[in-house]
Amino acid sequence: MMSRPDNVRPWQSIEIQTDAGRLTAWTVGGVDFEISSNDAPNVSLESFRDAVFEYLESDLGRDVSRKAASLNNGDVNLCIDDRDPLPWEESPMVFVDFISGPELPFELSVRSAKNIPLRALVSRIGSILEEYGCRLISPEGIKEFEAVHFTSDPGLYTWSIQALCPSSLNIGQICAIRKELNYSSFFFNNSFSDPRAVYELVRAGEVKRILGIPENEWLEVKSAPYEMKRDKQWQCELAEDVARFANSEYGGILILGIRSEKEDGRDVLRKMAPLPIDRKRVHNYHQSLDAHVHPPIERLKIESVPVDGGEVLCLLIPPQPEERKPFLVQGAFFDGKYQRGMISIVRRRGEHSIPVTAREIHAALVAGRALLRGEVRKTLGELEGYRNSEGEGLGS
Repeated sequence: MMSRPDNVRPWQSIEIQTDAGRLTAWTVGGVDFEISSNDAPNVSLESFRDAVFEYLESDLGRDVSRKAASLNNGDVNLCIDDRDPLPWEESPMVFVDFISGPELPFELSVRSAKNIPLRALVSRIGSILEEYGCRLISPEGIKEFEAVHFTSDPGLYTWSIQALCPSSLNIGQICAIRKELNYSSFFFNNSFSDPRAVYELVRAGEVKRILGIPENEWLEVKSAPYEMKRDKQWQCELAEDVARFANSEYGGILILGIRSEKEDGRDVLRKMAPLPIDRKRVHNYHQSLDAHVHPPIERLKIESVPVDGGEVLCLLIPPQPEERKPFLVQGAFFDGKYQRGMISIVRRRGEHSIPVTAREIHAALVAGRALLRGEVRKTLGELEGYRNSEGEGLGS
């Protein structure tokens, strides 16, 4: 049951009888109603509407004429609190007006990390709504795209959508429509712009949505787990692949359980290739990276995501502070043998991995020594000034 904050107009819990049985809802004055998506996923909007008006007649004593007026004017409305938000959402809601007839007006918001031309967004949203038997509200004399209008939301682009849906839809279905519209807007034209967005999408169980996009400077996939090879070999390969992203400008994401195929010279994510479930894999990868990558990678995330047929493993490497680079890999294979004493430095540029040159390593070491000498001189100077001031104070 949802908890309600104190408000000028206090909310109260009520019991109503629906086609799926009795359930608890919240109301303010018998006008505004609210329900959690988890509490009533299989209750149809039509049944909820009828139950609400039964409550208004029997519990609040409203007469039939008042009920009819409310049904015609949409005076009574329902807020559906979707308790399964998407990673980029905080408190998603769907608002439904209770009117008479086979269709009910509803409103929701969609978000995107980039601005989308209104006509293109309306076309995409309209097509998705049609698949669910819904349609954008377009009263006579009003153009269809006016049912989609920009709203204010710091940090993201947000649009408010006004549409009509069949009253036979249930609460779970209307929440599914809301999610589908948000996925479509947030990843408009496969606009995967950074590793974290892909990571959150995979975590949300929507791995298949990234199929069709190419690997790039921050995205790489593999169809098999590292441990299919010899112990030291797979540990070195894992460390090198992760260190490449750590040494790059944008960080990156490494996904195991997806197969890529060459298309026009690029590796494109094409098929799911779920890994066998191994409950020790995440722990083993963390241990291996701790042992082979120096310094430790900040905010590294490794997560197993269940999918049909197994699991997908997702490794997120956030952008690292420049002062911590380069990240070194301890150990390497040379002439087929593991050499523990060897140290390698690798980084990623575009879709390819490149070594850090000896000149770049030397320049970084020289810069570090110069910075260290400068800091030492500064500290010594401060100490000398402190001593002089102390001496003057004692002699005065």
